[in-house]
Amino acid sequence: MGCSKKKVFFYLEGFLSQEEGEAFRGHLETCPICSAELGELRRLKELLGTSSEEVLEPNFSKILSDFRRKNEIKKKRVFYRLVLLPAGALAIILFLIFYLRPKEVYFPVDISYYDIIENVPREVRMEIEEKLLPIEEIEKLEEEILSLVSYEEVFECLTKMEKEAVIKKLSGGKI
Repeated sequence: MGCSKKKVFFYLEGFLSQEEGEAFRGHLETCPICSAELGELRRLKELLGTSSEEVLEPNFSKILSDFRRKNEIKKKRVFYRLVLLPAGALAIILFLIFYLRPKEVYFPVDISYYDIIENVPREVRMEIEEKLLPIEEIEKLEEEILSLVSYEEVFECLTKMEKEAVIKKLSGGKI
């Protein structure tokens, strides 16, 4: 802690916060200059204590307000460094983890093109059918694909869940 006549005066008058006062008491134990200054100010205060008027430095209020403003700025900087910066960094990290991660899309196995088309409003169905292949062409493509690959080959490529879903669908929902 640096030596300052203002700080000695503020300590004597009780203008320092509790933490600052304790820190300054520790400084007084090791600094003979500040201890001597404090002794002189106490003697001066005793001499002036007999007077009915308070004697203040001409710029006392300005010095005091500057001192308090500087302390407030320091407190804000500490708050910013210790609280706001880590909180902002954490918010950015959480945003990157949860918002920008790839979204998984899962379609249940037992929903077919026909189920989807049958359950949409007529106007939407008409629009979809205009943009997609006609059902007859889809059925032809299915037949061509199935003629090239056997059902056994297709069934072997399915996962256990997909196989169970196919068996359930073929058995009418009973397994």
